[in-house]
Amino acid sequence: MKLSKIKIIAGKWRGRWIEFPDTQEIRPTPNRVRETLFNWLMMKISGARCLDAFAGSGAVTLEALSRGAASVMAFEKNPNFAAQIKANAIRFAAENLNLQVADFFHSAFVPGTQFDIVFLDPPFQRNLLMPALEILIQNNLLASEHSIYFEVEKQFDLTRLPPEVEILKNQVAGEVRYGLLRVQSR
Repeated sequence: MKLSKIKIIAGKWRGRWIEFPDTQEIRPTPNRVRETLFNWLMMKISGARCLDAFAGSGAVTLEALSRGAASVMAFEKNPNFAAQIKANAIRFAAENLNLQVADFFHSAFVPGTQFDIVFLDPPFQRNLLMPALEILIQNNLLASEHSIYFEVEKQFDLTRLPPEVEILKNQVAGEVRYGLLRVQSR
């Protein structure tokens, strides 16, 4: 399997390379977008409990751990992609990574589990952002002070978001729309 590489931007693993399968199925969050994301989360990432629902290359997961997240639960349903995330985690001696080789949509969560930061970067053109948000809300997976990062195709219509979802940040870079969301308490 041919591998591609992307660098960790900051934190304890700054400058180290993450390897991931070179395939059209993986679209790692670009460096510029990851840098913006973690600048937004700078005051929240240290000690945060994170969830990466669509881990793919593992770049966001490992960047969060590099920058001091307390833990990351990452879901990757493709066993080959998950194996590469695990190999990177072993190379980095990454602790507090709970890698689930499973589909986020068909996973059970321990009651009471809540996350401070959630990363939702689903495969493009499959309309998975809304169902992922529904799972977070229905399973009460969001801590009271949470941030949800989203990354979707540029043309995604944000007016489709449920009324309880507040858009905190929204930017476009190339073909990617990304930003931060928050679910208002009911």
